[in-house]
Amino acid sequence: MKLPEFKTVPRAIAIDLDGTLLSSRIDISKRNLRAIDSCIRCGIPVSIATSRATRILRRIFSPQLASRISQITMSGAVAVGIPPLSGCFKETLSPDLCRSVITDSISFDKRIHITVETGGFEFGINWIPEAVQLWQRNSATPDMVLSIDQALNREPCKVAIGGLERDLTKLAQSLTQRFGSRLSIVQEASKTFLNVTSKTATKPNALRKSL
Repeated sequence: MKLPEFKTVPRAIAIDLDGTLLSSRIDISKRNLRAIDSCIRCGIPVSIATSRATRILRRIFSPQLASRISQITMSGAVAVGIPPLSGCFKETLSPDLCRSVITDSISFDKRIHITVETGGFEFGINWIPEAVQLWQRNSATPDMVLSIDQALNREPCKVAIGGLERDLTKLAQSLTQRFGSRLSIVQEASKTFLNVTSKTATKPNALRKSL
């Protein structure tokens, strides 16, 4: 593999997780960890840019390395800059708008799983009996779990819809038609999950604001 050659030192490096930094087992190789550590040691800020919540980073990186990495999570809804980067912000959603999205999604299929993210650690769900699977995968803990109503009252920034192993294209189209002018509704490659965030929440916007 021929790697790019830089004529000048980059101001910062932003790296996606799934399909880029992580393996198919949702872990990171020692080589990639060394590369990130080397960039930081050379004075190049590193930002992780992902649609996932902040809590997943605790599973992937050691506490020492995680404390030196800037974070752009939930598709750009939340950004935390680590010096020399400094921007920190959160793109919130209207609770009433979230409730309308949730109502439409449950009308589409009553079995659907709803996750309302409040900032990267706490989250509200309507599928508590199966939540242990999420704790195991994403390094969540039981004390992070809220009801949907509790999460909606804590400045929600993302609504994730899925959990059925069912193609949600029709739901995505319906939500986009109704809410597309106010919300970003992105269907994941598997077509079985939807991520709903602010219209202005994007990874590039978050990166610019955190530089």
